[in-house]
Amino acid sequence: MSLLGIFPIDKWNFTTPSILKVLCEEDYKFLISNQGKQKYRKGEHVFKEGMIPSGIFYIHSGKVKKYKVDQTGREQIIYVANSGELIGYHAVLAEERYADSASVIEASIITFIPKDDFLNILNKSPLFAQRLLKALSHEFTVLANHISVFAQRSAVERLAIALIVMREKYKSETPEGEEINIDISRH
Repeated sequence: MSLLGIFPIDKWNFTTPSILKVLCEEDYKFLISNQGKQKYRKGEHVFKEGMIPSGIFYIHSGKVKKYKVDQTGREQIIYVANSGELIGYHAVLAEERYADSASVIEASIITFIPKDDFLNILNKSPLFAQRLLKALSHEFTVLANHISVFAQRSAVERLAIALIVMREKYKSETPEGEEINIDISRH
């Protein structure tokens, strides 16, 4: 059962299918094929908060969590990126250090795209720039909704929304009728 029409899932979930798909084949190959794919093991860092970005990352397969660490050392997961997604472009576009960290939560294959290559293609392709701007705008809407929920909803409501979003995001990966177990940390 889909929640579309019942619950506005698109306003709560980052939906950034690969924006690279709008590139012509030549530009796509320039960004992805020429750079070389790297295998990451579970737990390996892709980048860390405070690092100066020298490029962005394209996830071919696997999952990468983006997170911040609080004063006690506890991680707060902001987002889980999947196959076909770009990460690290916020810092490159803002010309700032990474505002969060990213580490692999399952074996992944990731391509590093140098900053200059990314910016050259961005300047060359208006459609790519438009899609990237649309993705950033959507992310802003999602983050505004999350801020509102944390300020105005009970813990039970926040958990319910988080579970609904996770269900919708990963339902295509789960065979129908299969049970899903979620480990929740309580420290």
